[in-house]
Amino acid sequence: MQSVILASKPTVETLVPALKQITGKVYKDETLEDALDTIASLGGRTFDDRSILRHLGFSFLCVAADDTIRESLERTHLEHVVFDTVRRGFTGAILSGTIANFRDAITECCASHSNTDIRSLYNDIFLQMKAAGLRRIWNARTKKITSDNTFLVELK
Repeated sequence: MQSVILASKPTVETLVPALKQITGKVYKDETLEDALDTIASLGGRTFDDRSILRHLGFSFLCVAADDTIRESLERTHLEHVVFDTVRRGFTGAILSGTIANFRDAITECCASHSNTDIRSLYNDIFLQMKAAGLRRIWNARTKKITSDNTFLVELK
């Protein structure tokens, strides 16, 4: 049984007050994406600029089958710490990276050429990032349900 737990994320509660204190303004202050809009506008960039998505990061604590974790490490550019678990055949990993790193990893691992296990792991990460307030970063991608009850995340 695989498990994905959000270990750390940037928060509006910490980011927005800091931006207000330094700049005196914030684009909006409701979501993490609003904070990214503010960072983008300060640099004269747009929200879709990849460099903006490199400023904030996430970490996830994951437990999955040994080969799923190994495949994740081979196919992504996420920072990681791998460790043994009490359950035979399962490995733990802390996966960390910028929002841009995770967007790339999710697109890579939720592709049609991926097996069900790796796609399921990254489907969970995708859903947790969306729940954390990141929805628009997926606008250039589409979600398709597959016959194994996972979904693909593809470029439009």
